[in-house]
This record gives sequence, structure tokens and C-alpha cells, in this order.
Amino acid sequence: MTKPFFNNAPTGTILVNRANAVTVAPFKGKNYFAINDAMQQALTRVDVDKTDDPAASWAKYLTAVKALG
Repeated sequence: MTKPFFNNAPTGTILVNRANAVTVAPFKGKNYFAINDAMQQALTRVDVDKTDDPAASWAKYLTAVKALG
């Protein structure tokens, strides 16, 4: 399926081909999951819970990541 927005390019086919071309697993260091969780929490605070604005949530994210060492 193509869309005029993408100049009628076969974007699905292109993305599948690019994904299949990846031959290495991404590096996941010891804090990978903690950093990922902190980012998800930051996004949730802004987008779902609406408890923080983006700047405040980003500051909390940076603090959480720095605390990891």
C-alpha cells in the first residue's frame, strides 16, 4: 500500500527490507532497562498522567538517569 504523503513510496516494503538488513543485536548495557523505564515514566507523566510539563518531566528523567551512576 502506498500513500501520497510519502510520494507513493512502498514504505512498508522499505521498512521491512531495512529491518531484515540488521545483522547485529543492539548493545544493552547494565542500565539499559532502567534508562528505558525512566524514559517511559517521563513520557507517561507528560502524555498520560498530565502531571508534568515536558521540561519538568525531562528534568526528572535526567535526575533519575544520573542517579544510576
